[in-house]
Amino acid sequence: RPVRKGTIWRTEIEGIRIVHMGALEGELNEAERAFCANAEVLMVPVGGHGVLSPKEAAELVRTLEPSVVLPLYYQVEGLKDPREDIERFVKELPCPQERSDKISLRRSDIPSEGMKMYIITL
Repeated sequence: RPVRKGTIWRTEIEGIRIVHMGALEGELNEAERAFCANAEVLMVPVGGHGVLSPKEAAELVRTLEPSVVLPLYYQVEGLKDPREDIERFVKELPCPQERSDKISLRRSDIPSEGMKMYIITL
């Protein structure tokens, strides 16, 4: 399949290093992995169908080892979208999680060890 890469964003807000993978489909090269290194918060597409599949996304997260992962681009109930359900990604990447309709992160919310997943619900 053809590899599509959009823009990968890296920023720091209130001392928290955040990387947004955009609509990534395919593997990162060495320079892109270096650009994303040391991300504390990783926003990653997980729903397949034009972005990373749940399995590919989980492999990427395990490689980059962020403290917090925010899955994006997954099936939302009530919307006509062919993407995979979030539970497929959760199964691929078991870790503590929190589900909420909004997320606010502070430095104190970033785990010092391990990883936590925040899932946005509607």
